[in-house]
Amino acid sequence: MDSGRKKQFRFSEQDDIKMLREVISRNPFKDRGKWLEISLALPMSVDARRVRERTVLLMEQRRKANSSSLKKSGVDEVYGEKEILLDEILDLANDEEEKKKDYLANDEEEKKKDDKSKAIKEEVLCKDIRKRALDNLTPSKSDENLKKMPKKSASVMSFLKEKAELEKKSQRKMSLRFVANSSI
Repeated sequence: MDSGRKKQFRFSEQDDIKMLREVISRNPFKDRGKWLEISLALPMSVDARRVRERTVLLMEQRRKANSSSLKKSGVDEVYGEKEILLDEILDLANDEEEKKKDYLANDEEEKKKDDKSKAIKEEVLCKDIRKRALDNLTPSKSDENLKKMPKKSASVMSFLKEKAELEKKSQRKMSLRFVANSSI
């Protein structure tokens, strides 16, 4: 036979009650590591997974029994210790579930606030960048001073015109001298 395989364990009513008492005392719904502590504290040889699965199975059975008893009207039921313990465990599990939902809801609200503040910061930054870009495109006083200064091509052209006129004048004078010298 295979010695590595664990022997199957069947829970009795008393085993369930012992296990449920440990579950209530350690509240494994808050910290998942508590399932191992519960399995080690029990006098029977079961692992943490088996304790968790058995507890969940008993909880589901109790939920079904509670819903069917709600449908019956006017019937007084007598509850045993196991049912009372299971009701307490269901309350513990529901409380922890509510805490997790509240935590997640608060976490989501904080993320939304962070996202909004990031969006506002980005918007302000974008506006600042646009403003700086527009400031660079609008003419400034130094640009107006540049307009008053003559362009280099215009000054070159005027220089060439003046030079051409001077050359014409000097040629006329030369031609007049030549004519005056030749008539003498």
